[in-house]
Amino acid sequence: MEISVVGRRTEVTDRFRDQVAEKLSKIETLAPRAHHIDVEITHETNPSLADVKERVELTVVGKGPVVRAEAAAPE
Repeated sequence: MEISVVGRRTEVTDRFRDQVAEKLSKIETLAPRAHHIDVEITHETNPSLADVKERVELTVVGKGPVVRAEAAAPE
């Protein structure tokens, strides 16, 4: 399974990439038809959105429906 990690307005460290790969290794057992996972990390610079500065979006692509999840936190 291919995993791509992209940062928007932020730098993605190798340590974070390793953590993502470790956590997403469990996806293969839950979604055996998944071929590709896109991970996008966004740093929000708008001060009015200070409570959701960091946003992570996952998109799982494979046979069947595309699954998308999103989470946001201040750090």
